[in-house]
Amino acid sequence: MKKSTLALGVIVALGAAWTGGAWYTGKTIEAENLQLFEQINQQHAGVVQIKNMQFERGVFSSQYHYDLIIGDDETGLVVPLEGTMYHGPLPLNQVAKFNLAPAALSATVQLTQNDKTADLFALTNGKNPLDLTSTVSYSQQITADGKIAAGKFKTDEVEANWSDVSVSLDTNKGGIGEIKFDTDQLNYLLSGKALQTVGKNEDPDLKSMWIELSKLKFHSDLATTELENIFTGFIKLGADKLNYRYDYSNNNGLSNLEFKDVMFDYQAKKENNWLNYTLNANAVSAVNQKPLGDLKLALQANHLNAQQVNNLVAASKAGRHAEFDHLMAELLKNQPHFVVNPLSFSNEKGKATADLNIELLDYDIEKLTKGKVSDVFKQFNLNVSADKAALTESLSVITQAVAKTTKEVADQGAEHQVESWTKDLKQQGITTEKDGVLSLNLSLAEKNINFNGNTIPEEYIGMLLLGVMMQGVGQ
Repeated sequence: MKKSTLALGVIVALGAAWTGGAWYTGKTIEAENLQLFEQINQQHAGVVQIKNMQFERGVFSSQYHYDLIIGDDETGLVVPLEGTMYHGPLPLNQVAKFNLAPAALSATVQLTQNDKTADLFALTNGKNPLDLTSTVSYSQQITADGKIAAGKFKTDEVEANWSDVSVSLDTNKGGIGEIKFDTDQLNYLLSGKALQTVGKNEDPDLKSMWIELSKLKFHSDLATTELENIFTGFIKLGADKLNYRYDYSNNNGLSNLEFKDVMFDYQAKKENNWLNYTLNANAVSAVNQKPLGDLKLALQANHLNAQQVNNLVAASKAGRHAEFDHLMAELLKNQPHFVVNPLSFSNEKGKATADLNIELLDYDIEKLTKGKVSDVFKQFNLNVSADKAALTESLSVITQAVAKTTKEVADQGAEHQVESWTKDLKQQGITTEKDGVLSLNLSLAEKNINFNGNTIPEEYIGMLLLGVMMQGVGQ
């Protein structure tokens, strides 16, 4: 047999195998999708439903149409979607990009253009609002890239505009994995009854609120665990600018609140049976174009029993409040460790900062009311420090914005107010002052509490706590 004949035979065999594989994949895709959609409908009833699935199977690809219903079946928003599914093992749309990695299928997703969606296409100036390409591996991992088209809309009480939103993901079929999206600009205006959606309708003088987001970026990468409600990984959210503009009928009140370099970073880790969570956030703030200060927050919640946290989430989802309270008490008995370091605010005149370190030894309310603090806490430290000049400066900036007064008048009022607060706090023994800095220091040392340099014996602590509790009940 000639080599050329053998080579041609191999090519024909490979082509036949590809065609057969693609035909078989197309044959099974319809059944698998119907099964998957039914599973989604059962798990997310009343939230998301998939209805009216239509499938036109070909050899190498299939056309599909279905309705995505967001909300209730009868009153929910109906989003008709369509696209092409390219059959594996080598989807044609991926081969065209010289991507020869085997996959079960690759699909395009777009919004169906018809009379019902004409208004949506009008928002994006005739462009398809959704353009997405996804690939499903044989291990059921889903990768996707695409965009939501730029657009704008306007009603009597709501106005919005946005730039293209880029979307990419790499998840399992449950949507758990890596997700990214970003957009250059997102703006919306609320007025009238629409202000109720952000709880701003209680001020009768507020006519409208304009919210602007610039360079918004979202990135998450989560992984499942053996516990249904526990996920590990991270969620990051950032924006170059978040700006609120307010329009009052009487020209009073705050007109502009701005945050720059906004960052939110959440992480969850699981080590054996224990969970550790961290949260970091920061932003640079300004009021009516006047610098207000830099904000920073760092939180930790460590050594949390994973099974108990899972049960807490389940109880919360189901609205079982009594069970939730009981589970929270049980969680606190397993020596969790909470840290805030720092919670801080700074401006050109100084800073105010607080840190808190609490590690429980045995959560027992009865022991605590009896003053046995060392039996309840393994660690307890609270430190607060504030430059009076920084407080005065920030209070002056806020006063200038809200009361529409001059800097000189606002400075005088702010200085007087901070001095009044200082006097009251010092008289009550809550803070000390040195070189214009207010301080509060509270720490556990063996069986005593050290409060601003003074030792409080353990036997007096129960009386102090009981007095605070009785005062709270009286109020």
